[in-house]
Amino acid sequence: MKHTVLVACALLVAVAACSRHETSAPPVAKPTLTLNKDRAAIGSPLKMRYAFDVAGNATIDGDYAVFVHIVGPDGETLWQDDHAPTVPTSQWKPGQKIEYERTVFVPNYPYIGDATIRMGLYKVDGARRLPLDAPEVGLQEYEVA
Repeated sequence: MKHTVLVACALLVAVAACSRHETSAPPVAKPTLTLNKDRAAIGSPLKMRYAFDVAGNATIDGDYAVFVHIVGPDGETLWQDDHAPTVPTSQWKPGQKIEYERTVFVPNYPYIGDATIRMGLYKVDGARRLPLDAPEVGLQEYEVA
């Protein structure tokens, strides 16, 4: 019985350790997001200006997509705007600033209230996310607005 309890405790510790994400690699860029307005009604256009200040020591091993999650106060994703950056990440150079703008239309989602915007860079095959220089929410997802 003692061995069963010890094994169960060891498994719980291992699962908890694996579910925590420790970022050991340095950030590849500092992301910023600027919106053209503080409030947006359902169906209205919203201009989203993205900027990535690429770190001076950054190396990016291929092309990554940008994920953008608009999240309610309860942590639920209200909508998203995943996309490829205008300059593929494989072409980003250390010290470079990548900037572009996207216009999105707020989807018909029954929500009124504050939201936060989280983003990150991920391989389309889902195998990997890159570390960024921003407040991390978890699993290399960063709050930017």
